[in-house]
Amino acid sequence: MYYWNHSAYIEEIKRIAARVRQSGYFQNRTVAITGASGMIGSELTDVVMYANYQWGLHCRIYAVVRNLQKAEQRFDKYLGSSYFVYAKQT
Repeated sequence: MYYWNHSAYIEEIKRIAARVRQSGYFQNRTVAITGASGMIGSELTDVVMYANYQWGLHCRIYAVVRNLQKAEQRFDKYLGSSYFVYAKQT
């Protein structure tokens, strides 16, 4: 099992996403996350995408990654979302 499917991780994402929602900072924004498939970048991506799905945050993410295969595996649930785009770092 990957850590991002673990119940403790998911609960943490929900808790942080609630604070993101309260702040309003990411509402109707577009952000680029470099290192998106790394530990911190992927958690930030999960938080914002959870808030998008849960509360209609409308925050578009451009995830910059080094390894496309790893990104496809890590973010498979976001592929096809209008709020998520990933690109390989050159």
